[in-house]
Amino acid sequence: MSGTYNGPNIVLPYVMPANVPDALVPIIKPIYLALQNIVQAFINYCGVAPRTAGQILSSNADPSAILANNTHRFYLQAIENINQGSAINLFASAGSLFVQNANATDNTKQCDGFCSQPNGIVAGGIGEVILSDGVNSYLTGLVTGSRYYLSTTSGNYTTIPPTASGNLQQSLGIAISSTVLRFWTGNQIQH
Repeated sequence: MSGTYNGPNIVLPYVMPANVPDALVPIIKPIYLALQNIVQAFINYCGVAPRTAGQILSSNADPSAILANNTHRFYLQAIENINQGSAINLFASAGSLFVQNANATDNTKQCDGFCSQPNGIVAGGIGEVILSDGVNSYLTGLVTGSRYYLSTTSGNYTTIPPTASGNLQQSLGIAISSTVLRFWTGNQIQH
């Protein structure tokens, strides 16, 4: 595979030009450094940087290089223990939004995202979740190329869609490796 992806070119060299007059350096240097920090933030958090095809493929499993993970972060209080990587459900109670494990037994706990909080979220604690779309790299035992669905076991995923009477069948993405699920909340079918 050949070719590269070229990131944004703001025509700004990495080092401030040496021909800037000494009198202007104290004025231009802070602006120059601020622009460099903005570019670096785009590279670090959005994955927009010049990359070879091999680097592009290897970044598919890196949540920090996926814009969806960065734009879909949300922080909520959990009403039960939630493991890192678990499928989650958002629900309202007494005018506030909370998070719990998703479950396909019926249509009351459909999946809205997954838990991205290191070590999970303890009941009563506040933690990070990724809503709707992203890369879930907190799983094990996945079969590469297999489509995964919400399980009738709270927070879990399965390759066999639940089809018993009353079950919710919801597609949650495709495994891109044995530990990474390209996650998105798919269509739902009520059986």
